[in-house]
Amino acid sequence: MKINISNMENGLHEIQLSESSHGMELLGHGHLTGNIEIKATIDRRDEDLNLKAEITSEAELLCDRCLSTFQHKISTKFDSYFNSKLSNPAHDIKPLHLNSQSIDISEDIRSAFVLTLPIKLLCTESCKGLCPTCGVNWNNGSCSCHSLNSDPRWDKLKELQLST
Repeated sequence: MKINISNMENGLHEIQLSESSHGMELLGHGHLTGNIEIKATIDRRDEDLNLKAEITSEAELLCDRCLSTFQHKISTKFDSYFNSKLSNPAHDIKPLHLNSQSIDISEDIRSAFVLTLPIKLLCTESCKGLCPTCGVNWNNGSCSCHSLNSDPRWDKLKELQLST
């Protein structure tokens, strides 16, 4: 995703964009399905450009417990810094060529969305997951694997009547 900066003078500039996500992949977690809504402030100072953006989109993600896909709204913020005097790009500062017509923030957007995702993606908080033996989705029904495959070492404990 590129932002046109060709006619941008020094100072603060507010922009709002709605761009297609083109199914942007989220590093194996899923992909974006909706448009990417961007509200940004660009502060241009001679050879420096500072972008502060709020982004929102819809994503189709894969549940870590039951492996079903689900829709999730993602919103986050990020900052990007560009400098035209930078000879070697630093980790957090990107080069800005003096004759640049636009800046590409696609990777910044992808990184911001991926970093916003929770460590464990769940379709619902109460997701029961899959049976480790037969693969039945316990959210849709049960199976008889658990009772058939019990560990015989625990059978004596089942005979105990514990009072609570």
